[in-house]
Amino acid sequence: MRISHFGMTHAGCLREENEDALLLLPKANFFAVADGLGGLPDGSLASTSALDYIENHYGSYIEGDQLRIKELFEAANTCVHKLGADRHPGVGIGTTLTGLRLSEDGLLAGHVGDSSLYLVRDGKFHIVTEEHTMAAQLGATHDQKNNDAIPEFYYHTLTRCIGAAAEVEISIEKLETQPGDRLLLSTDGLIKVASSTLIAEVMTAAKKPKQLVELLLEYALENDCSDNVTMVAIFIGKKWVSYQSRSG
Repeated sequence: MRISHFGMTHAGCLREENEDALLLLPKANFFAVADGLGGLPDGSLASTSALDYIENHYGSYIEGDQLRIKELFEAANTCVHKLGADRHPGVGIGTTLTGLRLSEDGLLAGHVGDSSLYLVRDGKFHIVTEEHTMAAQLGATHDQKNNDAIPEFYYHTLTRCIGAAAEVEISIEKLETQPGDRLLLSTDGLIKVASSTLIAEVMTAAKKPKQLVELLLEYALENDCSDNVTMVAIFIGKKWVSYQSRSG
């Protein structure tokens, strides 16, 4: 399979600072997004520190062709937690973290928080990751916000994140991949304004990853997106080329 990808981050319509971050490691076929917690100080420091750790130590967690993604994310958590304890004792810093690696064995993803990984395969839309929020814990989904029994802030109150505690539970997803798969990593700034139906339609219709990201970002900005928005789109082609990737 040949991989094409495109990533972009934007501060959104209202916020002056962008506390999101993204990581593109095309030679390793690894991609990730992170969203610094606005309810804690130094959100941008948390998100960039988590991704910087992964970028700088990625090779240390490869054995053969296997990535020890759970250990990698746990180590990133330790890094961010220590940084938060030093900078803001008693409060700390935190970030979401969702990343994936593609190989001949398929897709391997790690996930903490409410950023998301979406898949379109054979015209069908799948939400691969589960949101680690109070609403999700109660069994509610993003598209059920009209449920008066669930307070709005429950949809954006995390039950776990990178950095807030010395230890964190990492959700791991493994999927077989196939030619034609389309993947989208996104922070929650997108789903605050775009429904799953809309995301699915754009993921299906876009001709290239760049077009997919730009169309969804345009929609978010046109709808006065109040949060930062970060996306990475990955399209899987027909022929596998190990450790090769191209943008666009």
